[in-house]
Amino acid sequence: MHSSVYKPKFLQRLSFRLARSGVILALVVSLVTSGYQVYLDFQDERRSLDNSIERVMDASKFAASRAVHTLDYNLANEVVNGMFVYDFVTYVAIIDELGNPLAERSSEPARQNAHWYDSLISNRTRRMETQLETDALGSDVYGLLRMELDLVLAYESFVDRALSTLALGIGKNFILTLLFLAVFYRLVTKPLTLVSTSLDDIDANNPDGQRLPIPRGHEKDELGLLTNNINVYLNSVEKLINDNSRARYQVEESYNNMRRLIDNLPHMIYVKDSSGRLVLVNKTFARAFQLDVDELTGEHQTVILDHYEEKSRELIVEADNKVLADQESLFIPEFEWVDPAGNYTAMELRILPLEFRGEPAILSVGVDITERKRNQARMQHMAYHDPLTDLPNRHLFLDRLDQSLRRAIRSGQLGALVFVDLDNFKNINDSLGHSAGDTLLRQAAGRLREVVRSEDTVARLGGDEFVICMSDLGSDPDEVTLLANQRTEELHHTLSEPFFISGHRLLVTASLGVALFPDGDTSASELLRNADTAMYQAKARGKDTYIQFEQSMAEATTFRLTMESDLRNALDREQFFLTYQPQVDAATNRIIGAEALLRWHHPVRGVVSPVEFIPVLEGMGLIVKVGEWTLRAACRAVRDWMDRGLWTDSMVLGINVSPQQFSQPEFFDQVRQAIDDAGIPARCIDLEITEGMVINEVEETIIRMNQIREFGVTFSIDDFGTGYSSLSYLKRLPLDVLKVDQSFVRDLSTDSNDAAIVETILAMARHLKLETIAEGVELEEQLEFLKSKGCNRYQGYYFSPPLRVEEFEALLKNHQHITETL
Repeated sequence: MHSSVYKPKFLQRLSFRLARSGVILALVVSLVTSGYQVYLDFQDERRSLDNSIERVMDASKFAASRAVHTLDYNLANEVVNGMFVYDFVTYVAIIDELGNPLAERSSEPARQNAHWYDSLISNRTRRMETQLETDALGSDVYGLLRMELDLVLAYESFVDRALSTLALGIGKNFILTLLFLAVFYRLVTKPLTLVSTSLDDIDANNPDGQRLPIPRGHEKDELGLLTNNINVYLNSVEKLINDNSRARYQVEESYNNMRRLIDNLPHMIYVKDSSGRLVLVNKTFARAFQLDVDELTGEHQTVILDHYEEKSRELIVEADNKVLADQESLFIPEFEWVDPAGNYTAMELRILPLEFRGEPAILSVGVDITERKRNQARMQHMAYHDPLTDLPNRHLFLDRLDQSLRRAIRSGQLGALVFVDLDNFKNINDSLGHSAGDTLLRQAAGRLREVVRSEDTVARLGGDEFVICMSDLGSDPDEVTLLANQRTEELHHTLSEPFFISGHRLLVTASLGVALFPDGDTSASELLRNADTAMYQAKARGKDTYIQFEQSMAEATTFRLTMESDLRNALDREQFFLTYQPQVDAATNRIIGAEALLRWHHPVRGVVSPVEFIPVLEGMGLIVKVGEWTLRAACRAVRDWMDRGLWTDSMVLGINVSPQQFSQPEFFDQVRQAIDDAGIPARCIDLEITEGMVINEVEETIIRMNQIREFGVTFSIDDFGTGYSSLSYLKRLPLDVLKVDQSFVRDLSTDSNDAAIVETILAMARHLKLETIAEGVELEEQLEFLKSKGCNRYQGYYFSPPLRVEEFEALLKNHQHITETL
């Protein structure tokens, strides 16, 4: 520590400065106190002198008065000589009333007795006079007594005393000061010097446990406190030094770790100062320029800026300057950088202000986003393209269709939208597997792309649905219609050619719908819906064809959409209800059962025909939920009738089952649960199925029917004769009842063909040992014919139309009463 501690010179040391100040202070104090004492003595001396003179004058006044009054010269001389008793008296005279001296005497002080302070007294002679009276009243004045004094001589003894007093005071105070200084040196200066010397021996950069010794005798005074405080400070300094050493080590270790981390990061990181000099770079950054870190560190930024495009270079320099000026970070989302090999790279750059080794600098972090951009482009392509066929998807197609529609409105050039749906594509998936189906879709997409023009758009909406937008076909509506039909025919033809997939030769047909645009203020979505509507019309007309959209189709579609919306809420709003049409024994005319028929009461339209809404329910998939409700409601009704004695366990209620409902895996559990919850015999329920339900999956249908039949439920086949009517499956099905469709019964009396069909159906039923029920019996002639041909049960308006539950219950009561009466 002594190497860095300043040592004061002798004249600058505290002890000398204190001694000097003490001497000066003692002198001043001595002069002030002694001077004041001299001043007081001078006042006393002056008063004493005045008193002495007055006494002499008073003592000599009477004798002098007599001498003047008697003109006694001898007495006058005696009086005058007597007044020279004081050395400072220089002149005495007794003067008569005429002003003549009666006696006088004078003397001059010796020159060798001159004093140093003579010149300080401006008027060294003092004259004093007193009148000489004849009486005490002073009524007559006869003369004067005059005396002159030499003040220098008068104050000579006083001056000697004053000088002695000053000298004694100064000497005394000087000695006291020296004693004080000796004590101060002993008690303060010497210990301070010891402390200073000891402190000088301690290395401030590394105290290493060294501390100041407390001077002996000063353990409890201020000097001891100061020494202790210095030791506490040294403790703090040593702790700070140790902490700083540890912190410096940790910082260095952190820096090394950070450096290793930065060097191993894939990002390009560099720090440059305000002059543009690179002060820190990582390996990734240096490697990008095919240099080492040491080679690049310290170089000017122009080394790297030469590798940027001019626009990017200007952008970076401007950004760097802005960050340095504003001290705020900046983000450059993208710019191009060219490596030494000439490869273009997309970069993202973040620039942050910081201090590097106490100087303003900026940190730049460059991220290679080339692969990210490729992935983004790939993801964007995937977001707007079908992954299977790489065609535009619905979102992209609608955007392009909207652009084509806007362009057509501006230019007056018409276009056409073609909606393509492959017929029976599900059969290919089911028979050959989804892989074959995917291959077919890819080949179909390829064919469509080959047929259309390069400016046309082919897209896949999903499943087996494709759309083609053909724009700029012309301005004449008739010519455009003709051209659109020609090109649609080409699309239809190319899809009709055989497909060869996995060794199979597949013939695929397609249904196509065409919509021309612009069509008024129709939007792209509405235009697509119109083409879709036309395509469904093509399917409805037998498939494998194309149809151009007409406005009437849209109205039908709108009506259907409205119905779908209403049907979605109908079940929750309890708008469905059941009607019951009695089934009658043809021989006895007794009610042996009934058929439960679903009805819908629309809040606006009233009761809607099932012919109208059942297909919509099936198309929406809601038929499963509604069918379950029908099953439960019918079972509860039977329970209620049995409790009221209106229904016997020999009577059967027929319930229609849709193909979708029947194919549900949980259908058996639904049937059993509905019957169990109602607590009715299973034989009271007859499930009516249709021919179309069993055509595609005969074996599975038979298994499921047997499973339900074992529970006690019976089965009827409804609308028999209207479909395939194949004996090959009919004889295998576990049926109980065969129902003759009302379309054959209606014209029995007028159409011999229908009569022959009915007769054949009834004969076949007898051969298969099935019960029969004829539907739609309205006339007695029809009933008589059926009875003659062996039909033992019927239902129809001849006996009763379908009735609401209240009306049906009334019929049951009335019929029960008639039966009991008979």
